[in-house]
Amino acid sequence: MSGPRLETGGQQWDALSFADEVSRRQQQLEQQGLCAGQIFMFSAPASPATVWTFHAVWAIGAVAMPTPDTMTTAQQVSFERAKAEPVGPDTALRLLTSGTTGTPKVVDLSTTQLNASAEASRERLGCDAT
Repeated sequence: MSGPRLETGGQQWDALSFADEVSRRQQQLEQQGLCAGQIFMFSAPASPATVWTFHAVWAIGAVAMPTPDTMTTAQQVSFERAKAEPVGPDTALRLLTSGTTGTPKVVDLSTTQLNASAEASRERLGCDAT
């Protein structure tokens, strides 16, 4: 494995340093009581910390549920309702639709779906699989 695994703003993380960051975040979440099967709702700005949080949540076996940085009261209610809905056995990511045609809907994505999307993106972009 050569080259950076994550690069942004002039900073780079190779596979080992990336794994260390994920491990640190995983320990923090476990100390906060996050367990497999639970939903972890968190603000998800575009940042390395967000990437590590996603991977840490999935390493625990929990479900990631990203939220906007700021939410209206109605959005908060929608997200809390969505968080309370049952989670399927292979759910890795829970999203809420924008609700442009009515009430926002819950969309659950499995690890299989996320992996297929990543693989399709990798192939389309012509990236090396290593």
